[in-house]
Amino acid sequence: MTRTDPVRTLVVDDNRAHRAAMVMTLQKLGHTTCEAHTVAAARLALEQQPFDVVITDMELPRAEGEAAHLECGLDVIRQARILDPDAAVLAITGFASVENAVQAMQAGAVDYINKGSSLHEIRVRLERALEGRKLARENRRLVSDNLMLRNQVQARYGPSQIVGQSTKMRAVFDRIVLAAATNHTVLVRGESGTGKELVARAIHYNSTRRDRPLFTINCTSLSSSLIESELFGHKHGSFTGTTEDRRGIFEEAHSSTLFLDEIGDMPLETQPKLLRAIELKEYKRIGENTARTSDVRIVAATNQNLLAAVDEGRFREDLFARLDVVTVVLPPLRERKEDIPILVAHFLDKLYSEGGKPQVTEAALAKLQEHHWPRNVRELENVLTQASLFARDGVLDAPHITLNAPSGTQKGGDWFDHYVHGLSLRESRDKLERDLVRKALRDASGSMTHAAERLGMQRPNLYRKMRELGMDPDTTP
Repeated sequence: MTRTDPVRTLVVDDNRAHRAAMVMTLQKLGHTTCEAHTVAAARLALEQQPFDVVITDMELPRAEGEAAHLECGLDVIRQARILDPDAAVLAITGFASVENAVQAMQAGAVDYINKGSSLHEIRVRLERALEGRKLARENRRLVSDNLMLRNQVQARYGPSQIVGQSTKMRAVFDRIVLAAATNHTVLVRGESGTGKELVARAIHYNSTRRDRPLFTINCTSLSSSLIESELFGHKHGSFTGTTEDRRGIFEEAHSSTLFLDEIGDMPLETQPKLLRAIELKEYKRIGENTARTSDVRIVAATNQNLLAAVDEGRFREDLFARLDVVTVVLPPLRERKEDIPILVAHFLDKLYSEGGKPQVTEAALAKLQEHHWPRNVRELENVLTQASLFARDGVLDAPHITLNAPSGTQKGGDWFDHYVHGLSLRESRDKLERDLVRKALRDASGSMTHAAERLGMQRPNLYRKMRELGMDPDTTP
């Protein structure tokens, strides 16, 4: 036995000589022993203290003076397992038979020993029984830990973490529940900052795949060659600089969920390979001819009009059809302003998790509800984070709130007319985006990193966006 503490063992046998011989054998093996000669005595011993091992004769008297009966040994086995489901219980008898062994195992015994077995045989069976007990307890602990972790994950990533009580958000919650109950591909549509990744997490962690982590890749941040390697992996030497084989996300994410953010920016040449991986669950590493299989569920997200992208030849129609099985559409914040008060409370709870949350004045709420929120919920969180730095005496008031874009509504208002007057929709959008980028750079004193943070995007994506808008990242003031 490779244990630090002595093994506590209960020996139940009405034959004093047999019991003494077993106790002597166990003590040679380092066990601390306790003895009982009836079912009642065994039950009392089991109730008084825990045992690592219980060895019981199959034939025991029910009480002093009663005749032996086969069921009495089974009674001890059942009682031991009731008090400790992981107990290492062994049945021992001088009348071995298949029927007796089956009855003992059905009652909960983990092994069956004949009287007269050698010391070596008893040692082997005890070690096996104790190893089984250890594994059973470890498994029980892992199950308990997994359940606790699952509850924590569901609390963190469940639909309840996507804040909103408006009619449009209740419809979103219904779609999340519907999508989570299936293995279908999901397309999450919505403007930047509306919470598309939160939806993906809620779907995954409330699905049957929740025991595996959610895998994520941003299709905007990688070139066509890199994104293919990221998705499917590559064989060493398949292109310059590769010195070893690499597993792709499709291989890593087997039996899990892959969140493809900004799917509309996936390179056109990669799209057929993604389509094959979704349709046939097959893919090939770069540089290999052998197809591999992987069961991956896809949740994709976009802030683009994919149907327009299909019409323009930038996105494959067959891939769009495969992605658009279950659709979740996130409304922009300007279309659910009734949710702003509870969103404010939610973000302030996060900011002041240790207490001291300020009271938000009516003037502050009015200022927030008048804003257009071009960057949606992400912008609201950033504004509140900044405002909390200036809140004093437990009050967050309107002067504490700095808005990065003019207030107004989507239709009407001087600021909106300024952008659309005499311009096409695309030209108006590009002009607005260029002005927002310039303002973010000015406010960040020219720092691309800080400007990207203000715009709620990653630094490489800001560079890409600026090039799309015809702006030079090195010279734009």
